[in-house]
Amino acid sequence: MVEVNQRLILPLDGFVQSLAIQQDIVRQLDQRVELKRQELLRPISAKVVAAANEVAGEKGLSIVIGKNEVVCGGVDITADVLKKITGA
Repeated sequence: MVEVNQRLILPLDGFVQSLAIQQDIVRQLDQRVELKRQELLRPISAKVVAAANEVAGEKGLSIVIGKNEVVCGGVDITADVLKKITGA
């Protein structure tokens, strides 16, 4: 009976180790993807913030918040910010 258990445990140990290695690889890849995403979004975000600041200054606004944060009221400057970014 001990011999049978040993034959079952050894492959299971290998499987567990393999699974741990795969999970570590996935975790590392997720981190690399997130870093790349941040790297690619950083210049876009900077352009949006710069354009929003410029439009806010032109319109005399002291604060700009995202559309999703506004319950009611406010001035939507999305189109103006897009024009600044695209040059249209």
